Amino acid sequence: MLSSFFNKNSRINIWKKVYNENPDNFNSRITKVYEIISITTAIMSGLSVSFMGKNNGNNTQLLVVSTMAICLSLFTLIFSIIIITMTNATETKNYLIFIDEWSGTFVFPVIGVISSSTLTLVSLLLYIPYEIRIYTLPIVTIGILMLLIFYCKIRTAVFNYSNNSSSISNYSLC
Repeated sequence: MLSSFFNKNSRINIWKKVYNENPDNFNSRITKVYEIISITTAIMSGLSVSFMGKNNGNNTQLLVVSTMAICLSLFTLIFSIIIITMTNATETKNYLIFIDEWSGTFVFPVIGVISSSTLTLVSLLLYIPYEIRIYTLPIVTIGILMLLIFYCKIRTAVFNYSNNSSSISNYSLC
């Protein structure tokens, strides 16, 4: 299940097809993806910083989780900026080489934004009073699981579209 998620061949196939649709537009399409990830991780980092106020000095769990969320967000932001910069620095004629060599790394910002968002939600749960936390924890847990399932299903569908497959159930990427 997870092995196919980390399989770079599916990403190579999808990004090559995106490139072949319009080679001159490839860098703007991939740049948009990683710009959205960059903006999202910056927001997650800001939210996590807000949980680290002076009043939370005795809440070690909150400080640890918030710090991890901030670090992961910043690593994801830097990784996304590197992908954007290097994509735009690559000549159009070399995009297919770029895709072959580097599309295996394209998954890391996606994992980073999902993980930092989850850690930010955990920070929120650690920040709010226990009486509220016990009621919101099941909702947050169900929400996270539903979003992960949604991501896996839509990723599988996109993979199938790129393979021109009529049966979506043939592949399980998550």
